Amino acid sequence: MKNLNRQREIMEEISQRCYCAVWLEDLEYILWNQVINFKNNKVKKDIPWGQSEIKLEEIKQLHTLSNKTQLWWDGQIAIPLETWKKEADGNKKLLSGIEKRKN
Repeated sequence: MKNLNRQREIMEEISQRCYCAVWLEDLEYILWNQVINFKNNKVKKDIPWGQSEIKLEEIKQLHTLSNKTQLWWDGQIAIPLETWKKEADGNKKLLSGIEKRKN
């Protein structure tokens, strides 16, 4: 439970720091995209986003925690990682959200 709570805290911290929102719309897709990019060795530094940045260390932690818990947060609900992967795969257009919200 500790890992799951920490995962949500990190996601909320990013949203608050970058957009002054507890949970920015589509946050789960945007952060998942960065976790996938990290896993595929495409993220090697902090990513500018909104008023701040998504820190590389946060992406690493989200990657590690999602693997440990086998869950991902979809808004207020933690869902099984395999279910989330299917959901995210079906919403590819949302996965590019970081590009739309960089400024």
